[in-house]
Amino acid sequence: MPLAGLDSLLAPNNTAPLAFDNADLSYGRWDSQHLYKIKDFALLGEQYTESSESSLVCLATQTSVERLNSLPQVATNWQGPMSVAVFSASHEEFVVLQYFVTYMRLCFPNIRENATFHLLTPPDYDKLPRLVSISFNLRGKFDCQYPDRTLKALLKLRSLKSLQWRQRNPYPQNHMRNLARKGCQTKWLSSNTNDTEVSISHVVTNFEFLYEPFYIAIDSAPAHDERFTGYGFTRNSQVYEMHIAGYQFYVLTPVFTGHWGLQRKQARPAWREQQNNVNRRKFDVFKSEIFLRYKNDPRLLLQSKKNQILIK
Repeated sequence: MPLAGLDSLLAPNNTAPLAFDNADLSYGRWDSQHLYKIKDFALLGEQYTESSESSLVCLATQTSVERLNSLPQVATNWQGPMSVAVFSASHEEFVVLQYFVTYMRLCFPNIRENATFHLLTPPDYDKLPRLVSISFNLRGKFDCQYPDRTLKALLKLRSLKSLQWRQRNPYPQNHMRNLARKGCQTKWLSSNTNDTEVSISHVVTNFEFLYEPFYIAIDSAPAHDERFTGYGFTRNSQVYEMHIAGYQFYVLTPVFTGHWGLQRKQARPAWREQQNNVNRRKFDVFKSEIFLRYKNDPRLLLQSKKNQILIK
């Protein structure tokens, strides 16, 4: 449960150690395409090592800074190790990230103890507007009961130029998923789950094309293909490869997942549909590569006219 407020956690001068204060984003490892710079284990949970050693499953999750307010609710339902990949699109977003993660670590003990954060930044990160870190008076300003309100206030620090960059460039979903996965220290990982005791309900015998389940799998499962950035064909391409590689899917009970917020196709911004079309073209090539790699197409998905991806 979150603590009621920050007062009891702060030093007399109203300050707290700022998250990522020792993280130097001027260096890090590059992804395989030299498009993004990666900072593994930028901030380690205080009990992450011990939690990983005593747990069978690690929760691997990824987010942009502006969606990070959902992590406290996730942490309420998951008490094991969490490997969290965060995309920081600009210096301004990094400052927002510092203060909000500081807030979460002060307010939510499970995040402070079990959540480890990894960072990914864009190639032109150094060219984007800088925001000089300012010392917020945390006492009386941020309430542990309202993470949504807290993040919303911090996001106002971003300039219009930073917001425009976020709209023009695709969000690297699969890079983020792979980063979170490889940050897990357990043999098994979960793309989304809770710690309810579960059992197997039934075997999935009718694999559906473009299937996108949340799953628990061993870490040797195929990685997410990083040619897919932005929206469209990011998760289902990885699940498709698992299917062709011979993985069997089982439905668990009594748990279920629901999509948090739905968007009508008519309400999608134009740039999202453009990204989807670009990835749709890439997916046709990807399917052929997977077929050749595994020499297996049990459902004849490549030959089925029903599953041909067409560009209008």
